[in-house]
Amino acid sequence: MKNNKLFKKILSFMLAVLLMLPALSVFSRITVKAYSGNGYYDDPYILSYGILTDQELTTNSQCRIYPQIQEEFYDSYLGETGYNPVIEEIYVYDPGMISVEYDNYYGSFIKDYDSIALYSNSLTGQTTLCVLYCYYFDSYGTVYYKADCRINVYEENSGYTDPGSDPGNGWWTDPGYGNSENYYTSYVISSISVTKDSTATIDLGAEIDTAATGYINPTVEYSVEDNSVAVISEISADGLTAKLDGQAAGQTTLVIKYTYDHGTYKDCYTCYVSVYVTDPKLSANKVMVNIYNNDPYGDGASAYFSDTGITVTGVSDSSVFDYKCGNKKIQLSFYKDYSVDGTYKVYLSYSGKKKGTYDVKIFVDGKVLKLKVKFYEMYLKYNSKSFHLGAEGKDPNKKWDPYMTNLILAKGDSTDIKLAGKPSGAKVTWSTSNKKVATVTKSGKVKAVGYGDADITVQVGNETLTYMLSVTTKTCADALHYAAKHYGDTYSQEKRMSEGYYDCSSYVWRSYNAAGKTIGGNSNWAPTAADLCKWCDEQGYVLKSADYGDLRAGDLAFETGADNGRYLGIYHVDLYIGHGWFATVKGAKFYEYEPVFARPYK
Repeated sequence: MKNNKLFKKILSFMLAVLLMLPALSVFSRITVKAYSGNGYYDDPYILSYGILTDQELTTNSQCRIYPQIQEEFYDSYLGETGYNPVIEEIYVYDPGMISVEYDNYYGSFIKDYDSIALYSNSLTGQTTLCVLYCYYFDSYGTVYYKADCRINVYEENSGYTDPGSDPGNGWWTDPGYGNSENYYTSYVISSISVTKDSTATIDLGAEIDTAATGYINPTVEYSVEDNSVAVISEISADGLTAKLDGQAAGQTTLVIKYTYDHGTYKDCYTCYVSVYVTDPKLSANKVMVNIYNNDPYGDGASAYFSDTGITVTGVSDSSVFDYKCGNKKIQLSFYKDYSVDGTYKVYLSYSGKKKGTYDVKIFVDGKVLKLKVKFYEMYLKYNSKSFHLGAEGKDPNKKWDPYMTNLILAKGDSTDIKLAGKPSGAKVTWSTSNKKVATVTKSGKVKAVGYGDADITVQVGNETLTYMLSVTTKTCADALHYAAKHYGDTYSQEKRMSEGYYDCSSYVWRSYNAAGKTIGGNSNWAPTAADLCKWCDEQGYVLKSADYGDLRAGDLAFETGADNGRYLGIYHVDLYIGHGWFATVKGAKFYEYEPVFARPYK
């Protein structure tokens, strides 16, 4: 009999287990734990809201919660969107009152599908359910969050009143079963910058706003990990404000712990604050800015904007920059120098045209740095043997752009490049980029020694000025000098041979004709661009395999491809003036469409 009874008990147990298997298979392996007050809420979990809703259920009943965890979540503090949410653990303050099961069918979390089942027993009271979950961020990896809610268990028809509707302060508080301590990570202050030998004020009261939360003032503790970098020098009686003194340039961490004691339980917060102690210094306290050609287009819209070459050292990424100057047309900008730690570059913008010296105060983390800015005009004087593409009828001696101006010299010729506006005492150094094309003396005298292009450069202090140069034959140089004088004249096909009027081919023909060279086979009339190219081809002047790099100032560039019934479909011709520039009577460019190049002389 005893054996039969034992057999029946075993059989009943096995049957119960088999009946439970389908239900058990849908639950994840997440462990439901009791809160023990040992700090499982501690970092790295971030408190979140609106995920769980408070629940009320009677004794010996059940309910179900659907966590409102989104499939994707934008964390404004991190500035990035997380995805692939996963519930890591579920806790309940008093597991003797509530048992929990997590219903997860597919392994990954699915909003409005995954749920948490709560089962009450005969005990009544209040407890808290906590869910720990995480998202994955591309930049930060896995980031952990926590959410909690109130659970009320009461006997049916017991006259239960929700504590949250109490006419007192309106805030529900956990009765704190077991006199527990709840641990949280606080983010009320993220970083502090303070300069060496100065003091920063920490105002915790302004951040946690105890009056708004209905909490009593907390007890506060401050500690600094590295006292050689910064120290706490003063704490107010209520602990909500403190003084932080910068000791030496560097970085450390300030730990602020504040606790709310509710009698039966405590809420304990820890805030980790990055402290940057800076020692800002300027690499130089004076800068000279050349404002020549500051408004090259004459529209008042252009302005000097450049790296001054001055840096601010001994700063951090959290440093705060500002400046003050009596001249409103001066503006400063500060950009991090990623090649040197703790360094920012100083950029200056100036929309004015006047020379002068101005004092600028730069404020970095509250420290005042003084900078003197001097505006002056220094430039290379315009050389009459130049082709100025920016002139177009204007006098280039008044305003010229050295980046659109090419000095044309015949091989063997010499000329002087003159510097104006040199600051007193500044060191001047002249140089050439190609000694096979041109040489230059210490005084700026240039001699053309070979065909090709070169840059003549003068270094004045920290500033460099450049004059572009091309060396060619005497005939080509004379032709280009004539073309330069008439660059910007009126374009007209009808009046192409009249004084002051040109089209593309008459501009080329008349330039060479003025230099004593007849091209195109007619000494009295300019041919069309197509006929001029045909003549060059017949004379053997076409550069069959030439590329842009093979060109010499004075060469011709014909554009082809038009369906006009003319030789090679040519419809336009330009003069090559050197350094990649092609010019016609109106306008210049760097590129030719399907060009045929020619050199109209042997």
